[in-house]
Amino acid sequence: MKKLSVKNYNKAKLLNIFIYSFLMISFFIPLLIILFLESSEIAQFLINNPFILIFLISLQIYFFYLGSYFSKIKIDQYIINIFSSRSNSQDNMLDIKHDMLKSYHIKKSMFSWNTIVYINFIKKNNNYVTRKFYFSLMNDNDQKKVILFLDNILKNNE
Repeated sequence: MKKLSVKNYNKAKLLNIFIYSFLMISFFIPLLIILFLESSEIAQFLINNPFILIFLISLQIYFFYLGSYFSKIKIDQYIINIFSSRSNSQDNMLDIKHDMLKSYHIKKSMFSWNTIVYINFIKKNNNYVTRKFYFSLMNDNDQKKVILFLDNILKNNE
């Protein structure tokens, strides 16, 4: 079996830059315009139409809620290693042998850029555990590769 390594560090970094840039554009710049250029036409427009600011702030809250996840899946001949975290730390990590994998499910939410990977595995004392991992901006090619590798592992486990 070949090795598989799928990671999204650069995509997650760019997504974080987008989210914080949108925060600057949608909240701080209009606030500065309203406070310091209150007699300008743009400030008057924003004051007279507060629903625009409310919409932009709501959109920003939604972007923060979705978040950006630094993720990595590494599968070799013996081990499945999966990691996912909002910050680039190793706090949500799974490291299991192939024979511990019992099932998996990959779900793409409709209004999200995050793909959720559910891994169901068995622990040493025959307890089943399901872990959830988020992957930001996972493309279809990477998703198909992960599905192919996990299907092969499940087929070999039978």
